[in-house]
Amino acid sequence: MESSQISEAGKQFRSVVADTPENLRIYMEHCGTCPSLPFPPEPFLFCARGCSSEMVLKKSCNCPVCPIYNKYRLQSLYFCETGKAAERRNEERKA
Repeated sequence: MESSQISEAGKQFRSVVADTPENLRIYMEHCGTCPSLPFPPEPFLFCARGCSSEMVLKKSCNCPVCPIYNKYRLQSLYFCETGKAAERRNEERKA
């Protein structure tokens, strides 16, 4: 699955985490009990789908122990609050 392009303040970003059934399965097995959100946390797979509509109470973040976090070499935390994991395109990094 090809990563989608999003625009934020005129800059192009590439979605890092693919929104696939396999990644959702991994999320449900390993990260479905987020201590910072009421259960069940939705929309699930925050690093691919975006922010939670629920209030985030930063108690702790399960992201670093999630296989998806390691698979995609993510560095941020609390995707439930900040939204999709995205990175700048290489051309913008060099600028």
